[in-house]
Amino acid sequence: MFSTVALLSFQPFWNPRDLLSNMTLKHYYLVLDRSDILQSLINSWIVCGAAASIVLLMAAMISYISRRSTFRWKGLLEGVGTLPIAFPGFVIGLGFLWTFLTLPLQIYGTLIVIVLAFLVKYLPHGIRFTAGAVVQIHRDLEESSSIVGAQWTTTVRRITLPLLRSAMFSGWIYVFVISFKELSSIIFLITPRNEVLATTLWDLWVNGSVEVLAAASVLLTVLLWIIVFISIRIFRLRLR
Repeated sequence: MFSTVALLSFQPFWNPRDLLSNMTLKHYYLVLDRSDILQSLINSWIVCGAAASIVLLMAAMISYISRRSTFRWKGLLEGVGTLPIAFPGFVIGLGFLWTFLTLPLQIYGTLIVIVLAFLVKYLPHGIRFTAGAVVQIHRDLEESSSIVGAQWTTTVRRITLPLLRSAMFSGWIYVFVISFKELSSIIFLITPRNEVLATTLWDLWVNGSVEVLAAASVLLTVLLWIIVFISIRIFRLRLR
């Protein structure tokens, strides 16, 4: 599948009977020269990085409270946090559309609304990463810290968070990568002011620029591969 898309990206036009004689790089030059694609790439970096960071911080808080606190409704907290996984992305996007068109909040058409959509959609994924890690941290570590007089904030900062760091790092990379290519939950929230790379690729398809779309898709795939590879290398170095 990917090889077909890559082959299409080198074609001036698609001719199944002659795929190797007229190969060209002009579509890649066009992608790198278009300011709208580069701007949408920058927007994607900002949105996905912010969304992944907020998701993992909120997921860590929810997992810690639901697994460690004596709060009576702590199980409900995690249940509500994982509830969005049952909603299709189009439903989330449509809900945000009518919410921000109704409420007197001037954020529709900005990157903030896309971050919020990603936050709702991927919070359950972040909770799955952090909940398992919190369960593996034995309570004796925190109790020992409390016995020697450490404050709760010190215990969390010096013991809990360092032990959660690997799970949060892995979850951050996962949410960043999958939100980079997410389209369904934000398709109703896009305006010319806040386009991200996924919606720009959709515009190329709608406008019939399939060869340029293929070139941009190949570059996006290679970029995500590089991110995952570097993340794996960093993760392995931290385990040594």
